[in-house]
Amino acid sequence: QRQMCIRDRPYANPCHNHARLFINGIELKTLQNYDIVINDYAFYGNESLEKVILKEAISVGKRAFEGCRNLGLIVFDSNLIMIDRAAFDGSGTGETLAFGNNIWSIGEFAFRKGAGEDNLTSLYFGPELTYIEPWAFEGHDEIADIYISRNKPPFLCSTREPEVNYDSEVFSSKVKETARLHVPDGFEAEYIEKWGFKNVTGNSTGILTVKIP
Repeated sequence: QRQMCIRDRPYANPCHNHARLFINGIELKTLQNYDIVINDYAFYGNESLEKVILKEAISVGKRAFEGCRNLGLIVFDSNLIMIDRAAFDGSGTGETLAFGNNIWSIGEFAFRKGAGEDNLTSLYFGPELTYIEPWAFEGHDEIADIYISRNKPPFLCSTREPEVNYDSEVFSSKVKETARLHVPDGFEAEYIEKWGFKNVTGNSTGILTVKIP
């Protein structure tokens, strides 16, 4: 009953409203090796967290880390499959986000930038990414490099739409104009057509590896 209450009503979460989280008198600043499923609103509004290292998680629920504005590092492993709507909305990100090889979908507003947040400059997407939903990276106009190892461009639309397409505003017009999009060799033209980026290059040496702390 308590878990249902927290999922459905964020105000019932003890981390809500700029709260800090202490375990045995020690403030929790690094979340590491948590459960395989991060429930909706699990750490909503928490201001203790500075690092989130999810090596085990397969999914991150709706608004799970929304408003965690002191985050400076988020690390995902290859276990991760789905990031739900607004999961990190208004939270800090650090300069780089790497999503692992098996990420399938990133929900709308998942990493929308809040006031005073870090400048997110680099994104790394794996070969299984199929959907990036609308406004997933809204406000992050400083993105300079996007690396993706999927041959077919992921759809830029909601998973709830009856027909898949590339019409949604996932990346701003500024990012499409100025960022460098690194894609598998031979698929540059398709990414230019589907994603609308101006600066698309083949990545013959493969996607760079981001080491997990």
